[in-house]
Amino acid sequence: MARLAARWGVLFLAVLGAACGGGGSASPPADGGPGADGAAPLVAAPDLRFKWVGSGVKMQIVGFGLLVGTPSTRTSFKGTNVPDGVAPLVLSGESLGLSDNAFGFSVPDLEPLNATGASGFLSNLESDLDQLVDARTIVVSLDTALADYGFYIAVLSGSQDGVMYQPYTRGMTTSAGLADWMATQLSPGQVVTALGPTTDGIFVAASGRDGDTTAYETQVVTATLDDLVSQLQGLAADGYVITAFGRDGAGTDGASTFVAVGARAPGQTAARTIMAAEPAACAPDAGGHGPDAPVQPMFDQGYALIGAVYTGTDCAGETPGPWMFIGER
Repeated sequence: MARLAARWGVLFLAVLGAACGGGGSASPPADGGPGADGAAPLVAAPDLRFKWVGSGVKMQIVGFGLLVGTPSTRTSFKGTNVPDGVAPLVLSGESLGLSDNAFGFSVPDLEPLNATGASGFLSNLESDLDQLVDARTIVVSLDTALADYGFYIAVLSGSQDGVMYQPYTRGMTTSAGLADWMATQLSPGQVVTALGPTTDGIFVAASGRDGDTTAYETQVVTATLDDLVSQLQGLAADGYVITAFGRDGAGTDGASTFVAVGARAPGQTAARTIMAAEPAACAPDAGGHGPDAPVQPMFDQGYALIGAVYTGTDCAGETPGPWMFIGER
């Protein structure tokens, strides 16, 4: 994974100055506020907990790169060229590079939101997130490296004004116990938004949204890389939005076991679809952010990126190997 940053040379994210949401069951605000200098009103961001699925907005890739930060530090980056939003982390669980790469994308005329890239020692994961998550912020994506010293990286996003994502609940469980944990620990309206492995099991983060008391129906699937797509397709076919996608700590890269949580409001059983894209193995632009990137065509077809996996193939150390990008609409 460390080679990925060197190849693309795009260090674009630690705290994004603006991001935009989409796709969810809770009703978004009527508008996102006035535009600048007499421009048309901004469009309100849909529910960020649902990974932009069904948002109907056009996402355009503007970069792919490394989340800036070292264990026990968090850095800020704001500027005129930052992306509007960021996709979930590319999961690997490696001690070098970790899952520290993600796509940044722009969305026209969306209200400004905040997103944060954070990293630190695994022992500080719970306390760090407790400081970073406030009433407007959710944990979007999480992965950890259990080897060596052990550390984590996380992406958070939230509203700058208006929408309140609360309450926030976090805890420890296992992949086998995740369904029971959700049933006993979450209040009505809460949705699991991120999960990742620790030395004690799986860390889970969930958030509600003001005014949302929906008793969401949830499903959990665990899968190897070989059957991951078919498992996610089964969830989507039953109307579930994949709100959290992570590893359970077994192995790294494509050898991991993956865990996904699907959520749907009662009665919302209309089938959704999953698309998996993999760049040609060891192609010169495999996984790049140019015209041939596999993710932009997914965006163009209305898919939101709900997960990504680095499979571990490195093409003799020269070119990033194949990745798997997973979209839902």
